[in-house]
Amino acid sequence: MSTADRTGFGWPSLDAAGKTRIAALAAVAATLTSALQVLYFLIDVVGPRPVFLTLVAVSLVAATILARVLTTRSAVALGLVLLLVGLWWYVQQLTGTPQVGSLATDTLSLLTGNSLLRISNIRAWALAVTPGPTFLTWYFAMRRRYGLSVAVAGGTLGFFVLTGDADLLTTLSGVIAGT
Repeated sequence: MSTADRTGFGWPSLDAAGKTRIAALAAVAATLTSALQVLYFLIDVVGPRPVFLTLVAVSLVAATILARVLTTRSAVALGLVLLLVGLWWYVQQLTGTPQVGSLATDTLSLLTGNSLLRISNIRAWALAVTPGPTFLTWYFAMRRRYGLSVAVAGGTLGFFVLTGDADLLTTLSGVIAGT
């Protein structure tokens, strides 16, 4: 590599496509971070933060690696399986006799404006729903499907807007990054 191909810091120079990709990945990361920030706040209240951060990191690494080998259909199926297994685990964590009806009741109450802090075992719920959307968002970003990536992260953020748990600054920063 000649010195003309390098910047002043010894890094290879980027063409316009490379700069566009970095900007798109940064925008997807910012949109995803807005959604995860709401979950992090909830985990920060009820603990344990290291488990949450580990789930996020493993989801991101898995998406980065699997983006090279999984088809889009397989990745969507894996993301849905992660979400469904997480929700099944959440239902198992509920005290008493766990029922799918309690999950449906919790979800309906969230979509009608109740805060996440009012549902049963918020710690388990937050840990259950984190891997699926995180994996899918980053998988689509790695496959250069930025619209789908922002749709998943934005949909997750939109869910938190409906619950009232995403504040104005978090919502605005996610929407601007996604746009």
